[in-house]
Amino acid sequence: MWSIVINHIPAARLETWAWWLGVFAITLPILGGVCGWLSFEMNDTVTHRKDVETRQQIAEAKAAALPKPLKERLIACLSRVDPRIIPALAAGQTRFKGQMESSIFADLTKLVEEPDGSKYIELHNEGGMAMMSDGSVCRNINFILNPELLKP
Repeated sequence: MWSIVINHIPAARLETWAWWLGVFAITLPILGGVCGWLSFEMNDTVTHRKDVETRQQIAEAKAAALPKPLKERLIACLSRVDPRIIPALAAGQTRFKGQMESSIFADLTKLVEEPDGSKYIELHNEGGMAMMSDGSVCRNINFILNPELLKP
């Protein structure tokens, strides 16, 4: 069938078509090779970027897993009790009295029991408890803070 079509095309046109088909026959495999090479390069780049991101995430997770210094954790816990405690300590007040939720009291007790905990806070449970309207249990406590807690 192709011979019937080819026989009806003038020779000059056939020569032009033959030349272009030859060019395509040579360039298409080269372009295919270039596209394949680019594909591998892009894949390697994506893999490298994912590796870098993974290493960064692992480093961040390790940094987050390190325990913060006792002072920072104690200040954060006291701020949960009442955000006015740390500014009052900075102003010179060292004795505090009030009510504290049992869960926060347990966290604060753990911090006091750490090796340097008693250096910064002296915690006294007065023994009384109160039931809050939201159902939480609060303890009556008083504590004395050392101003050294705020020093770097």
